[in-house]
Parts: sequence; structure tokens; C-alpha cells
Amino acid sequence: MPLLVNKLTGTGVAAVWPGIRWAAALLTTRVPSTGEQAGTGAVVGSWAVVDPLATPAWDEWVRAWPQAGVFHTAAWMSVLAGTYGFKSLALVRPATDGRRALLPLMECASPWRGRRGVALPFSDHLEILAASPAEQQELLEAAITLGRIRGWRYVEGRSGGEDGGAAAGREAVRFLRHVVRLDQEEAALFAGLEGSVRQAIRKAAREGVEVRRETSWDAVAAFYELHGQTRRTHGLPPQPVRFFRHLHTELIARGAGAVFCAYRQGRPLAAAIFLQMGPRVVYKFGASDREHLHLRANNAVMWAAICHYAATGCTTLDLGRTSRGQEGLRRFKLGWGAEETVIGYWQYDLRRDRFARQSDRSTGWHTALFRRLPVPVLRWLGERLYPHLT
Repeated sequence: MPLLVNKLTGTGVAAVWPGIRWAAALLTTRVPSTGEQAGTGAVVGSWAVVDPLATPAWDEWVRAWPQAGVFHTAAWMSVLAGTYGFKSLALVRPATDGRRALLPLMECASPWRGRRGVALPFSDHLEILAASPAEQQELLEAAITLGRIRGWRYVEGRSGGEDGGAAAGREAVRFLRHVVRLDQEEAALFAGLEGSVRQAIRKAAREGVEVRRETSWDAVAAFYELHGQTRRTHGLPPQPVRFFRHLHTELIARGAGAVFCAYRQGRPLAAAIFLQMGPRVVYKFGASDREHLHLRANNAVMWAAICHYAATGCTTLDLGRTSRGQEGLRRFKLGWGAEETVIGYWQYDLRRDRFARQSDRSTGWHTALFRRLPVPVLRWLGERLYPHLT
């Protein structure tokens, strides 16, 4: 049965006849000739392959889904593409409720790990945007088919866990996720904090710690200086400085993010970067000067951000993923009244044709080694390692 496909529309999406069933469409997917790969403009089953960075309507499609976040946006994918050279792709189809079901992907290539598709690199959590679990499953299967056509070693996503998703129960590794509800008055938010957190906020105020919300490159640069120290403490290299330049250009300078920086007598003591899409906010990075941890500037930064985003109508603050073995970080996040859930990262091995299992590699011999290296060496390593760490 031939696959009935119209020519690409002006938005970059191939329209298909709605009566074609998924199974029939999958069976009739055109197999590329030797050396040809399914790129933008191609069709995988009933799904169109588009480039979000060349599709003006992309963010409009994303915002139609209330569960979508900043990691689904074209700006975030532009940061990844501009920093690491990844290729942006997405699978798209009109959903059963009139919206467009979609899954953004980045094609990453490395001499160490081969070519692979990831949804999405360096993104703590990314839901498959579809109208039903069945449609999510179709998207996952289409991503696997796309991976076979493009010669990927595996396809990876960050949408499993107890919150459901097409790969629930088949995750490669699981993490904890913490989300703070912001749709409350400031007094109620403060009352919901653990006692030790409230005390730390008061202490920072007594010590003269002042928090500013900033969007300039100078603020990002101040954060980056602290970031190098913090990453060394955690036994990890910092991301390349060009990543933060792209982050500033694509998101922060355009109103989709901010730096909250704590100062005392003009000296930056702690800073954090928050990203935002609509009412949903993500705490992406935090850093601090270890010599002044006793001033509780980290707590002052987080509380200032919570108050700001709650006052401006935001509904949730996602504190990001936490490895199950990071009990100190877990307690810090729970102290802000966060709700804890489990998220899973799934990986489909295309060579073995099965879902893979992995261990959490957040800590190990490498973290012990990195803690011994000076920050300039770690920055040099970060420039060279991060394209391969998706």
C-alpha cells in the first residue's frame, strides 16, 4: 500500500492522509537508497521529519502543550547546536486533539560513542508531547525507525519514570525530580520551607547579603567564575564558556532566563541560572564561593528567585534531576517544600534491538580525579569532553 504524502507545506511539515493507520504507514515507510538518510522533509511512517531551527511555527506548536517546558523550545536547541555542533531534528504529526504531537531530537556524533539521537542532551527532563500514551508509543517507535535510517547506534530520551511515558518501566537509569509549586502567597511559601532553610534565609539577610536579578553578560560571567569552583568541588569539569554565551544570547537576553546573584560588599558569593517558558521555571545551574558558605548566600538566591517567579504568576519551579546517591542535594531540594517524583532516562540500543540498562555514572573514579585538578585544567577538559557526554 503506497504511503500517501502531500508535498511539504510552508511550515516545513509533510501533511499525510489522516486515514492511514500507524501500522500500515510504518510498513510502507520509504527505505533510503545507499548513502541517503532521512533528513528534514522526509517522512517516517505517518510522522514528518522537520528541523525545529528552520520551522518558524515550532515554539507555537510547543506552547500548545501545558506540560511543555523550556527544553522543548527552539532557543534551547539552538544553544546545543551552536555550542556542540549537534544537528536538530524532530518528529511531528497532527495529534488526535488538533495539536501537533512532537518529539525534538539532536543528532550527536562522536568518535567514542558513534552517531546517536538524544531527546535532548543536557536536558534534565523532556516529555514526549502527545495526546495519549498510545501516541507517545508511536512517537517512540518512529524515533527508533528514524535512528535505523540515519545509522544511529542508539536513541535516548528523558521521559520515563513514575509520571508515565512510552518508556516507563524500561528506563536505562532513574533519577529523582523535585518541583516546587509557586501558586501560593509568599507567606505560605515561606511557611512551607523547612525550619533550617528559613533560618538560613534570615541569617543571610542579617549578614548583609543582597540578591539581584540580572540578565547581562557580566552577570553570566560572574556566575561562570563561581561555577568553575563549584564544579571542581563536585568532581566535574565546567561546561565550555561558549555554552554560556549561547545560553545568554538565545535565552537570557531574550527574557527566557535570568541570573540571580548574591552579593556582600560588592563581592559575588553565590549565583544561579533559571530558565523559563510561560509559567514553568527551571533551576538549571547553581554555584557559590565555598569560603563564604556560612553566609548562606545560596539560600538567599533560591528564596529570591522563588519570590520573584511566584509574584510574576509562574506556577512551578523545577529544581532538576538528582541522583539517588546524592542525599545531601536531595535534602537541600526537599527543604524548599518540593514534591519528589522519579524520572527515567531510556536508551534503545539499535545494534542489539532492545532497551538498554545503565548505571548512574554521576560519581566514580572520574570525580575523584577531577577534584584534584586546577580549575583552568578542568575548563580545558570541559571544552573537549562535553560534546561526547550526552
